[in-house]
Parts: sequence; C-alpha cells; structure tokens
Amino acid sequence: MKLLLVEDTDSHARLVQRYIEHFEGAAVEVVHERTLAGGLRALRDGSFDAIMLDLSLPDSAWESTLSVVVETAPRTPTVVLTSVGDLELAAHAVAQGADDYVVKGSMNAEMLQRALRYAIERKKVLEKLRRRTEELEQSNEALKHFAHTTAHELRQPLNSSSLNLGLIKVFLDRGESGIPLATESVDRVSVALRDMSDTMNDLLAFASLEKADKQRVDCDLGALLQDVLDDLAPQIQESGAKITASQLPHAPCNQRHVRHVFGNLISNALKYRSDRPLEVQIDGEDDGDAWKVTVKDNGVGMETDECESVFEMFKRLPSQAHIQGNGVGLALCRSIIEHHGGRISAHSKPGVGSSFVFTLPKMAM
Repeated sequence: MKLLLVEDTDSHARLVQRYIEHFEGAAVEVVHERTLAGGLRALRDGSFDAIMLDLSLPDSAWESTLSVVVETAPRTPTVVLTSVGDLELAAHAVAQGADDYVVKGSMNAEMLQRALRYAIERKKVLEKLRRRTEELEQSNEALKHFAHTTAHELRQPLNSSSLNLGLIKVFLDRGESGIPLATESVDRVSVALRDMSDTMNDLLAFASLEKADKQRVDCDLGALLQDVLDDLAPQIQESGAKITASQLPHAPCNQRHVRHVFGNLISNALKYRSDRPLEVQIDGEDDGDAWKVTVKDNGVGMETDECESVFEMFKRLPSQAHIQGNGVGLALCRSIIEHHGGRISAHSKPGVGSSFVFTLPKMAM
C-alpha cells in the first residue's frame, strides 16, 4: 500500500508513520510532504492508495486546502488530520469531500487504521455509485434517443400502409377494372408490413441484449460461420459470390448472438456488392488477449467518414438508400460485440470494398 502524508509537523508525521507501518497485514510505503505544493506535486507524479492530509499547512489556507487536493485526486480516499478542538472543522471537511478525519491529539494506531479502512471502503462505495449513476444517465439518454428514432422509422411504413389501404377501397369501388390496381396496393402494404416486422424483430433483439444470458460457452467460430453460409446458400448462389475463410479459432461467446454478427456482415456483403464478381474473405488471427476476425469484401465500399456512423441505429447511407434495409443490423452487431467485451470497426474505400473487424476476448468477461 502506498500512502501520501501531507503534514508540516515532523513529530505528528513520525507518529502517523509509526501507527500505520503495517496496514491490513501489508507493509505501507509512506511518502511524506510538508507543504500543499509538495503534496500536489506527488499526486501528479504518481498514484496513491490513500491520502492523509493536515489542513493547516504553511502554504495554504485551511479553507481551500482540501478542495484543491480533492480536485487533484477525486478518486483517492482522503483522511483529514485535525487538531484537538477542530471537530466542527473536521465535520465540514467530510462534507466537502474528505472520507474521514482523525483528531491528532487523541489518535492511536487502532483509531488511525480504522479511519483509513473506512475511508478506503467509503470511496469504493462512492465510486460504484458514481459509475452506476453515469450508466443510468447514459441509459436514459439512449432510451430517449431509441424511442424517438424508433417512432420516426416506423411512421413511414405505417403511413404507406394507411395510404395504400385507402387506395384499395377506391380501386375496389371501381369494380372489376380496379382489381389490378388494388392488387398492387395490397402488395405494397405487404412489403411495408414485412419491413415493419423485420424492424421490430431487430429492435426487440437489440433491446433484449441487456437482459441476455451473459454465460459464455466455448464456440467454434468456424462452425458458426459455416451454419451462416449454409443458411445464405441461395443468396450466395444467386449472387455468384466466392466466399472463402481461413481457420477460425474457438472463443467463449453466446453462439446465437455471434452467429447473428456473421450473418449480418455476410448478408451486407451480398447486398452491397458492385458490378464485378463478389469476393468475401473471412480471416481469424491472434490479437493478444483476444481473437480478431475480419470480414473483407470487394463491394461498393463507402467513404472513410462513414465508417463510424454506419454503426448508428437506423443509419442509412445516402449512396445506399435504394437498397432495402432498416439500419439496425450493424448497431445490433456493435452492441453484441461490446457485450462480449470486444470491439468492432469498419474500414472502407468507395469502389474498392469494405473490411469489418471485430474482436472477442479469449477469456469470458
């Protein structure tokens, strides 16, 4: 354990060091500074497990000493050392960010170590609370955005269906001559409802990730890929695509989710192909603590500045607006990979093709 002691009175400093020579059965390294400037310099130069701070220092007014230290090291447990009769000051210090205080005139080893232990545990709890609060705030913002974009995206097929249902009635009122036009409207309603159903299914899959079973099993990524290729065999044959894969590793994962990632990336390669014969190469390689998988194609590609935004929910690139899709697939892929503790990115060039790279940790998160 490494402790920063900021105390200008040497006798008090020696007493503190003697009392905490060992803490929780481990030796304690104490860095002693006599001024606030020295303490701040030490905090900038290194990390500490805790701080013991005298508020009455020669180069700082007691009213500002603590705030400067807390601002410099907000996540480091801090115990204030106060003189006899300064209990009101000590309580004020705790309210301003200190984790505990000790009265120097009556302290002993047990008291000092108890305060230190409490400060460390209190900071851990506060840190967990801070992270949870941030997660909830981010989740609330994401939920607002999710609800807004979902309502916007579903409005179009609903409007289309409503319009065509009205036309069907008009055409049928014409009698037999209106039947062909009514049939066309029925077909358009069917397409709109199918698109809406596909979007809803993808949204439900996206929303269910937070509650998904986080248990990972050893997965043969090559076998998962082959399952996807078997399912897509008709589309692959129709496109005339040449799809090759190197030996893929085993990795701990949710098989259904990672299978979806392979399916989406290969379906996109088939969907966004160019006029030349499509070639797709899938490779796996060691990336330290993770396995890296690359899905590379020679399709239409996209601009470099679109390689990040393509993972946004409902994102449809202007150059690909004529191709059927709902803009949910890649957002779902990113969410799946990040839930596994990995990352996914895209690299592309118009007219050359795209590479999608994702990683899966070798050890289950």
